[in-house]
Amino acid sequence: MEDKTKYYDLTLSQNLMLVAVKYSWKKAIVNIGTSMWFDEEIDRDILEETIYTTIDRIDSLRIRLKKINKEFKQYFTEEQAKKIKQLDFSDMGFEEIGNKFELWTRTPMKYDDSDMYEFIIIKAPENKTILYIKVNHIVMDAWGLTVLAKDLIEVYCALRDKKELPDMPTQFMPIIEKELIYNDSERFRKDFEYWKEYYKSKPNYASISRKDIGKPYRKVSIFRCKSNRRIYTLAKKKTDIIKKFCLENNVSPQILLLIGIRCYLAILNKKEEIGVINVVARRSSSDTKKAGGMMINILPFMMNCLDNTTFIEACREISSNLFTFFRHSDFPYENVMTYIKKTHFQGNMLANFIDVTLTFQAGKINTKEDLNFHLKYHSNDANGTGIYLTVMDISNLGTLDFVFDYNVAFVSKKMVSQFYYQILKTIEFGINSPNITLKEIMSTIEKIQE
Repeated sequence: MEDKTKYYDLTLSQNLMLVAVKYSWKKAIVNIGTSMWFDEEIDRDILEETIYTTIDRIDSLRIRLKKINKEFKQYFTEEQAKKIKQLDFSDMGFEEIGNKFELWTRTPMKYDDSDMYEFIIIKAPENKTILYIKVNHIVMDAWGLTVLAKDLIEVYCALRDKKELPDMPTQFMPIIEKELIYNDSERFRKDFEYWKEYYKSKPNYASISRKDIGKPYRKVSIFRCKSNRRIYTLAKKKTDIIKKFCLENNVSPQILLLIGIRCYLAILNKKEEIGVINVVARRSSSDTKKAGGMMINILPFMMNCLDNTTFIEACREISSNLFTFFRHSDFPYENVMTYIKKTHFQGNMLANFIDVTLTFQAGKINTKEDLNFHLKYHSNDANGTGIYLTVMDISNLGTLDFVFDYNVAFVSKKMVSQFYYQILKTIEFGINSPNITLKEIMSTIEKIQE
């Protein structure tokens, strides 16, 4: 019987995650685990119906992969969603339930012709309800997850209150079709020329670990990807100070974070050129902002601020450079890294010259529904880089959460603590004295640590 299914190539964002799975010993590296802890009474049967409805409404949840001629393609299944599990954990403690979620998040998912998501409804102590969600990064990113959570909340309230369903999220299929056109476009070729010019000189390696300082690069190992997680929450009062400075100076908080990372690595390595793997949301249009799916790209961003640059000058310089960087951020990460390593590292594909990855997650669950809940994010226990720093407002209360996933092979808990402290001190000194130089900031921090 003829297969009439329409298959699509994977987009550059999806391929990025597939490569991560291929070269990582821990196959759960692409799992995103989160849980919604409801702070009011929930009808679990209506919640189950809500999940089926949302799966129908967000087409990226219906993406499946199929290996055709040894290569993965994707398609949108029309099959009815499988029965959602409802588990009774009312005899467990909340900490034990959280540990269960961590274990589930670290369990690899199947790929060939399989669902790329899992929903489990939990009956918890005190008749509380928790919804555990696991999605594969190939079909959903953090922004897409906020679209998913928003739809779950609004659909649940509509079904509970017997009112009209909310507007549909943007469908992801047309976005995939548009993305795939880019691969054979003039813009793709122009972007490649930009990246070749951007990396015409060999990039400096700035190590996160003292033992690798002075080396030309760090050798990547697929077996050294176990990670731990530490979360620090910056109080609303201090977060408001950062937001106020950013508003007055027309810069993103991401810029201040980049300067903080730059100064930490500059102190450690005694270098002025510092690289960071920058995670790019690629959701500038209203359609992409309202869609689920996987859109992010990661690309190596070099900061070349001299030590005698003032804090405010560094803000403007990095903002300008990052704006240009974003204009060319649709280009595949793998192509950029292959070019760099063939040109500057004698083709050594295991040569890593950046140890820190930064995500500034600006997406929020914006809904008018008054349903009380809070989110928790669960570690997949895998990280190929030294430190993967995600900064976001998990609680939606105006704070900033610094989520450090760090590779235990060469980063310690103490190093993470120092890293966080120095980032905040750099930002604090810069906000208080915008015309202070980066060198003066770094000298002050070094004296404090003596």
